[in-house]
Amino acid sequence: MKTVNIEVSSILDVDGVETYFFTDETPTMKTSIDKLVIEFLDSREINGEYHDKEDIEQVRDAFQRGLDTLNAALKNG
Repeated sequence: MKTVNIEVSSILDVDGVETYFFTDETPTMKTSIDKLVIEFLDSREINGEYHDKEDIEQVRDAFQRGLDTLNAALKNG
């Protein structure tokens, strides 16, 4: 098996998350925050009910910590 090293960068932007490969100056892929959330929730839904609610809560809490950090940066900036 051969190993290929690939440099991948993900950057948060006003449009969502931009993904860059190697040293490209333009993103190879863009994904909105809303799309990420919807896809995550879809992956936890079976027959109209959400499962793995602990995962959903952990993701919600992670988003909240990120929002708290953004709000603090705005207050202190």
